[in-house]
Amino acid sequence: RLVAGQAITDLSSSVKELVDNAIDASATRISIKLYNQGLECIELIDNGNGVLKSSRPYMAQRHATSKLRQFEDIYTGACAPTLGFRGEALFCLANLSRSLKVSTRTIEDESLGESFCFDTQGELIADSIVPTPRSVGTTVSVIGLMESLPVRRVDMCKRIKAQNMKLMKLMQGYAILCMGVQFTFTDVATTAAAKNKKTVVRLATSDSSKTMEARVASVLGTKFLAGLTRIELDLQSAVNDNNNDSVEAAEKNHGNNMEKWSMSGLISHSPTSPNPGNARDMQFFSINGRPVDLPSVSRVFGDVWRTFDPSIEGSGGGSKRSGRRPACVLAFTLPASMYDVNLAPDKREVMFTEETSITGCIRDGLMKAWSEQSEGKFRANEVEKRS
Repeated sequence: RLVAGQAITDLSSSVKELVDNAIDASATRISIKLYNQGLECIELIDNGNGVLKSSRPYMAQRHATSKLRQFEDIYTGACAPTLGFRGEALFCLANLSRSLKVSTRTIEDESLGESFCFDTQGELIADSIVPTPRSVGTTVSVIGLMESLPVRRVDMCKRIKAQNMKLMKLMQGYAILCMGVQFTFTDVATTAAAKNKKTVVRLATSDSSKTMEARVASVLGTKFLAGLTRIELDLQSAVNDNNNDSVEAAEKNHGNNMEKWSMSGLISHSPTSPNPGNARDMQFFSINGRPVDLPSVSRVFGDVWRTFDPSIEGSGGGSKRSGRRPACVLAFTLPASMYDVNLAPDKREVMFTEETSITGCIRDGLMKAWSEQSEGKFRANEVEKRS
């Protein structure tokens, strides 16, 4: 019933799992360094809580760090505040790499932390433990990813540019949607002469970027931001109609501080808006702070967008499709029982448990937002057909 297995499939899934662990450890600063595009080493440094000395031998053992006590915890919210819950990532990284090295220190430690290595079965190598001066937090270094699987290593080397592009899109989503965390993402190119290194900062956010608009401008540029408009959508009715029990439980757990069930963020201006902007068709989603992929929401956006797009002309029983797609950066706040992250080992694709209700609310909200921008330019027959 629990979707488990190989959580690490490529470069981006490796970095994603490390970033999730850092955020779960309450890190507010995360630095990712790729050495030779990640082929030589992937290093993540955070300022989180660190790993307790008693827990260090079990860090890379399969499921030892799982936050699940029973299967239903996934849907009741017991592990909802955390991005990881299966306890598989470090085991997979140890299993697939030449070496997995960790350095960590907690607030309980005095001035020294420890660095140590794990073998390919996730067992701590006893003679690798070395006292290390460092600040509170954790550094994880994955050396020689996929070297234990030669065929996958060759494939990774061949497709490393494409994998880096995929990783960049992933990190852009985290940098925009994880508002309380400062990210730095750098690529370090080394030559045969080890003293020659070229460091390129590919992405960086600062403490001053405290709003979604500021994050978008910092990560994707002010030109991209200019093509977006704010949207706030109340999903309370969709949640209440289908999920009364979990709503009552959430209210009991959160008291008066419970957030409204909602969708908020930025979407492209209407295609017929006087100020359509020039935002690229990039889409980023999160649910309760977890960056995810939402294919059902992307489809709704595309359907409603085509309703307004003047470049789509229906004639002779056919239609001309526009190459443009709407951009969006959206954060959902929902009860844990209203979505399912247990679809794939990487937990990226998420499905709504009441998809019809949620997507219906989103469709109505988009129709209202874009029709208000469109100065009445609106094809009634298309609206009736899609409603």
